[in-house]
Amino acid sequence: MTPHRAASPRLLAAALMALLLTTGCSTGESTDAGPTAPKQTAPKPTAEVLGLVLPFDAYEISHQESFTVAKARDLLMRNCMRRRGHEWKTLDYPAHVDDLRNRRRYGVIEIEVARNFGYHATPEILSAADDVTDRRKERDEHLGSDAVRAAYDEKNGCGYQANDFLERDGGSADYDRFNELSSKLLTEAKKQPEVVGTLRDWQSCMRKKGFTYRTPDDAIADRRWWTEKSDTGKSDTGKSEIATAVADVQCKEQTSLVKTLYTAESRLQRQAVARERSYFDGLAAAKARNLRNARDVIDGR
Repeated sequence: MTPHRAASPRLLAAALMALLLTTGCSTGESTDAGPTAPKQTAPKPTAEVLGLVLPFDAYEISHQESFTVAKARDLLMRNCMRRRGHEWKTLDYPAHVDDLRNRRRYGVIEIEVARNFGYHATPEILSAADDVTDRRKERDEHLGSDAVRAAYDEKNGCGYQANDFLERDGGSADYDRFNELSSKLLTEAKKQPEVVGTLRDWQSCMRKKGFTYRTPDDAIADRRWWTEKSDTGKSDTGKSEIATAVADVQCKEQTSLVKTLYTAESRLQRQAVARERSYFDGLAAAKARNLRNARDVIDGR
């Protein structure tokens, strides 16, 4: 999965390799929490966040499903690495995690997240099980150079072979069109008349609070938040960022902007699925096969 943009969904194959590095997704916001920002515990997702399930979501692997694939991949890699004379530690993956792929699709929408993180999207926010990322990194740090090559060689590594096995019999698909549509339709949703009107209300709300941003995207993109001097929650810049993010969320709540935008985007996505039924059916079949292959490995079949 791509870990940086919810608007750029995961390729099934890429999701497997990305699991070695991170879990979770976001919008176009940076995932850099600042050079000195301490690790924080993200607030639990709100009901609003958990309710942001878009039509396109059914066609890509969820956070929970990614752990099923990761578990199968670990088992395949363990066997492969042992044949090559190396050990491979399999990890314990959560039995259940919330799917947070859309937590930051519309920017910051949770007041506690705004108060603690401002506009920065850290692994603690983007993943319901960020400790898995830490354990993967720890595992990799204990691999010798030969083991790294055995695991990650781009042509013959055990990871490559595991991916190939899990994608067999149609378990992989080309998601270029999916990515294009997802990004395009989010942009189109922001241009829908009802959304444009609500954005004007948001702008008016922000102006009353002393901010002159035209849209939430402009607020996120403020260069002050993305400099090396920015130390969220500590420096003057950090305090300004948090104050802005809090006002942003408050105005979104006051104007029902997230609901309006989500409704518009959902409508556009449903229309796209109906127009390109054959393409989306192919994606669904590839996802189902990928997961079936993974479950067969886990079940020892």
